[in-house]
Amino acid sequence: TNSWQQGGGSAASTVPRITVDNGGTLDMGGISNNYTTANITLNNGILTNSVANSTGPGTTVNLVIGSLGGTVSSASGTTLTINGVVSGSAALAIGETGKAGTVIFSGASSTYSGNISIGVGTLRLTGALPSAINVTMTGTSVWDLQATQTVASLTMASGNSITRVSGTSSLTVTGASTLANSITTSGLQTYSGAVTLAANTTLTTTNSNVTFNSTINGTTAATQSLTIANGTGLIILNSNVGGTVAL
Repeated sequence: TNSWQQGGGSAASTVPRITVDNGGTLDMGGISNNYTTANITLNNGILTNSVANSTGPGTTVNLVIGSLGGTVSSASGTTLTINGVVSGSAALAIGETGKAGTVIFSGASSTYSGNISIGVGTLRLTGALPSAINVTMTGTSVWDLQATQTVASLTMASGNSITRVSGTSSLTVTGASTLANSITTSGLQTYSGAVTLAANTTLTTTNSNVTFNSTINGTTAATQSLTIANGTGLIILNSNVGGTVAL
């Protein structure tokens, strides 16, 4: 079946490499902390956690996204932490149907540069990813951003939100953005490409600037609204607002 679950018993000191492919699943629920390092490759495979909150091995989990992509999820009410390097450039999906838990990427030296889709549950990012990533959010998924992050593009739907449960954060989008619902950071928010509002949208910072370097438009005339709550921070508009589709 190409599916594997490690229970909580004793184990060898290292797991050198595990590859999950052909639609298989690796379940990290209850994995023994006797492991020191796991190097996991997903190539049309799924890494999940179905039993309890898990960081996997006691020291490091490194994740490689192979050429066929992969999915990382955690059961509702649980967390799965990837605390090492995330690498690769193929598509990475966060969450599965029926698994609305929290996936945490906390590694500080990740090199992943592909397209991330957050479809179910929460992605908590405490270690920044490279700026080449494109982020797409669907359904009611949440991106808990606790890092200084630049992305190439950002697409949100009306049920999504970008939050900051703790720590500090800032967000820069170098390309086009489709925004919706709410985005909260402690630091700056900068949108360099064209912005389209998919729903009423509130942008919140802690006394930090919000900058738009291109146009802002709605999707249906006089339907979407934009609210900016940034305390003593500046609101910087470097192009037209509602010039094509009025807010």
